[in-house]
Amino acid sequence: MTQESVDQTRPSTRAITADEALCRRIAGFLFCEPAPIMDAFLGEPITEVMAMTRWCVEREGPDFDPERVLPAWAAKRGRGRWSDRPTEAARIVRAEAPARGGGCDGCGDQSRDLIVLHEGNHDNLTHFDGDQLCPKCADGAGVSG
Repeated sequence: MTQESVDQTRPSTRAITADEALCRRIAGFLFCEPAPIMDAFLGEPITEVMAMTRWCVEREGPDFDPERVLPAWAAKRGRGRWSDRPTEAARIVRAEAPARGGGCDGCGDQSRDLIVLHEGNHDNLTHFDGDQLCPKCADGAGVSG
């Protein structure tokens, strides 16, 4: 074994963490509000986030509430919002903050004229509440108003 093989320069998969966009997508996938999902997952390793999402899907039913279970899991284990380790999550704007700026969630265009999707103005099939679209993507997604 050489020293080069010991000194890896690539980050491990644990270095890839959940951001606000992924948390919003998972919330849409689990049919729940984004805030509790962000509380549980923001800044956590993506491998653990995907494992917990899979766990929720396997238990889906009328008596299972991911909005309650996931934050309880995170709080008990010191994850997400309850983590004491320094993470990127501390620098990410929460969902309650004003529009985050940045590009279109459809095409990545850095347009300043973005339309924020909310309940009732889109079809919920391609994009989720809170996504921001440029006028062209919004028109293609059937966004009203």
